[in-house]
Amino acid sequence: MSITQSIHRARHTLGDIPAMIFGNRTTTYAQVHDQVSRCASVFANIDPGADVRVGILSLNCDRAILCFHAAIWAGMVPNYLNIRWSAFELSQSIDDFLPSILVVDDAFLEMGVAMQERCDSVTSLLYIGEQSPAPAGLACYAELVPAAAPLEDRSGDPDDMAFLNYTGGTTGKSKGVIHSHATHISAMNTAIAEDFWTRGNSALVTPLFHISGIAVSNVSLMLGNSLFILPAFDPEKLLAMIEEKKIVHCLLVPTMLKMLLDHPRFDEYNLSSLQHIRYGASPIDEGLMKELRARLPGVSLMQIYGQTEGVPATLLPDVDHSEAGFSSGRTRSAGTAAIGVDIEIRDSEGCALGSGEIGEICLRAPFLMKGYLNMPEQSAEVLQDGWLLTGDAGYLSDDNYLYIVDRIKDMIVTGAENVYSAEVENALYRHAAVSECAVVGLPHEKWGEVVHADVVLHAGESASAEDLIEHSREYLAGYKLPKTVEFVDAIPLTAVGKVDKVAIRGKYA
Repeated sequence: MSITQSIHRARHTLGDIPAMIFGNRTTTYAQVHDQVSRCASVFANIDPGADVRVGILSLNCDRAILCFHAAIWAGMVPNYLNIRWSAFELSQSIDDFLPSILVVDDAFLEMGVAMQERCDSVTSLLYIGEQSPAPAGLACYAELVPAAAPLEDRSGDPDDMAFLNYTGGTTGKSKGVIHSHATHISAMNTAIAEDFWTRGNSALVTPLFHISGIAVSNVSLMLGNSLFILPAFDPEKLLAMIEEKKIVHCLLVPTMLKMLLDHPRFDEYNLSSLQHIRYGASPIDEGLMKELRARLPGVSLMQIYGQTEGVPATLLPDVDHSEAGFSSGRTRSAGTAAIGVDIEIRDSEGCALGSGEIGEICLRAPFLMKGYLNMPEQSAEVLQDGWLLTGDAGYLSDDNYLYIVDRIKDMIVTGAENVYSAEVENALYRHAAVSECAVVGLPHEKWGEVVHADVVLHAGESASAEDLIEHSREYLAGYKLPKTVEFVDAIPLTAVGKVDKVAIRGKYA
């Protein structure tokens, strides 16, 4: 089965139901089928060759999603390019992926032109922006797609590479993750079976270049939902959208949730339509979770854990966001294995560990990636005998809840003792003055590394480094305590909203 199957199905079963709403433009399910087949024809006319690849450099929009599916329909491989990368980082991924066609909107038109000049593979630009007439010299979606003849579906074998998605690159050079039709459809079916996403008006807030953006847009189309698209996250625009469009489903990362709750006009909006909030991509502190529960008491919460290489791995359902969940500690977990997922914790020798023992989290599931593009050695390192070695450190409790404590590469080794930064961060978050924190290991002549914390305090609160260290002593062994604390205005984040510990360590190098 191909990813395009849901588009064929929806054409007949959903017809005039709105599939995507972007600004003042509404595209029905029948129109999705029509535009995807015609856009595929445009792509095939631009480059009729074999193994054609299409890069999409755009804010969230309806035409970007249509181009993604049109490329698959044409038997090509699409990739939503990371719009937060520098020109150098973008050119690196383009030179790795080798797209001949680059899709650009108004926000990234100039960057797209620069990439065409800089990268030998890019021979054509397709403009999906709103200018009329289109910028001179560019192929224009609005002009070419309506005039094109529909193309027959050439989407290929279920095990073929369907699309590419680059990792966030928190531990080095970003890697191109290969997903087939089969792996992606399996992931979406698991999400639906676990009630991660159900029928109802949905908001697309996370960026399309992130696996969460791909998942939300594609699972919404599979379910026949109406997908309301924000070009980029804006807390007030999202609040207004929820009220005006009666949004039922929304996926946000914890930093977005915090910004939403902290917005001064939060209480002015009617959010009664909102039934489900899904979150993931980075740790969430209990204070934020409790505030979310208190201020949106009727909303079902669910955490998702996984990676670009394989998601959803685990899910933490709404029932574990209760007072019982807080008291038992389950809200600090990533939940239990999703349908069809096996989890094993292994030591450095690859041996399985028992309950409560910390090691590398390993996953086995039908939706794991096929490998990394152009990286056979790295692929072989992380894909072993049907298992994905995630690089995340964690443990399973007696009742099979997964607790994530760190990235393996972020583990701090001080005086031959292992310290997981998440342990220290959890202790710091228990201090009432701490709003955000990030813990890293810094080089030390005697101990190899020492524990360091960057801390953001709540507005109007005060605390000294000594206060926080003494506070943490109640929860941590002495060797795990921060030796240094720096108070900062903000914690740096990567392009996908994760704490950028590479940047923090680099600051003190």
